[in-house]
Amino acid sequence: MDVPQTNILELGATVGGRFSSEIAEVYYTFNGSAGQIVTFSLQSSDVDTYLFLKDSEGNVIAENDDSAGTLNSRIGPFQLTENAEYTIVASTYSYVFAGEYVSGVYELRAEESVPTRVEYGELVEGQLNLDTNQVSATYAFMGEAGDVVTLNLNTLGYALYVQLLGPNGTINQTTSGGTALLGPVVLSDDGLYVVIVNSYDLYEPTDFSFVVNTVEPIAISIDEPVVGTFSKDETIYVYTFDATAGMGIDVLVTSNGAVDTRITLTSPSGTVIASDDDSGVGFDPELLGIVLTEDGTYSLLVQPYIIGDSGDFTVSVSTSYIMKLNDESLTVRLSDKTFRAVGIFEGVAGETVLLSVRVIAGAEREPYITVTQGETVLATQSIGSIKRILLELDIPADGPVQVNVEHFDSGGNAVIEFSVER
Repeated sequence: MDVPQTNILELGATVGGRFSSEIAEVYYTFNGSAGQIVTFSLQSSDVDTYLFLKDSEGNVIAENDDSAGTLNSRIGPFQLTENAEYTIVASTYSYVFAGEYVSGVYELRAEESVPTRVEYGELVEGQLNLDTNQVSATYAFMGEAGDVVTLNLNTLGYALYVQLLGPNGTINQTTSGGTALLGPVVLSDDGLYVVIVNSYDLYEPTDFSFVVNTVEPIAISIDEPVVGTFSKDETIYVYTFDATAGMGIDVLVTSNGAVDTRITLTSPSGTVIASDDDSGVGFDPELLGIVLTEDGTYSLLVQPYIIGDSGDFTVSVSTSYIMKLNDESLTVRLSDKTFRAVGIFEGVAGETVLLSVRVIAGAEREPYITVTQGETVLATQSIGSIKRILLELDIPADGPVQVNVEHFDSGGNAVIEFSVER
């Protein structure tokens, strides 16, 4: 293949081109600024398009196949994180995934979005409509460091989702498709926060509404339970607590059947760590053996499963015993009362370690192993009828690596030994 064509692309412009037996991809460069929100659409009636966005180092930071309808591609709205020269690569699905050259004309459109300003508590209503080229909507609100916010999205469109972006990429959270609650998010900086309403598949006009609310958090201490009451005036609670990386915690909410609750645990950087509905007794949620990966203030959202439900509940965040795997083997015992165990070892970026898993007794219910570091899953493995397995792990970063073993059906007995070989 010839050296790809490279062209200058101005935001706000629409350019055309052609793929052929000699041209499989075309490069366009543009100058972007930190915080700028851009959208790129690649359309063709001849070929199945594919689109890449690269940073100044040539790393792919976004890509897309069919988000612009039928076989057309769209990236964005996307918030740039630095002042730099970026590259858009226009290509085809056939070339990217099969190396095949196809012929056809295309049109590439580059747009910059100017967010509509909104305020806390304001009801925002809108519609996404492919026919009018309103394929996304961008809003922004001013936030202050320490604000705790939630965003309630209401829509009948299963594919609509909302994304919250902080200044210079400090926060990036996205809901799943359809009506959803995002947060609580503890804002990390003063500045402009961007809300983008988008869709995975937009085939018909779809209405939406959302509200960004601030919540007054309640500071609690680990190992000191607190009591709350849901009512028509108190529909959600946000609790905050300070913790350090490597700590293990259990989170329980109990109501003795008074109210069906659910919980969401969020890290200091705004990442959702875990959520639960009914893993505890009855309709009570619980999170067991959570290994924290950051120093700072964590937030816990507690809300009724049915909005408007009322009743008393007790929240407990307690220290969980985390077993260390660094220097010696670790033996765990699973039963119908203890169906999950957690061990950790300190990882070093770039090293390769062998995790040995040996079944000493039981395991008739096929326990499952999951190895994670932060949000990254390093390995998953069902033990099954195997008596010993070795997992070779490439450690991506410095910090604790978490090894979880559990029964899916919360039953059965097993004695399992773990060890780490470096």
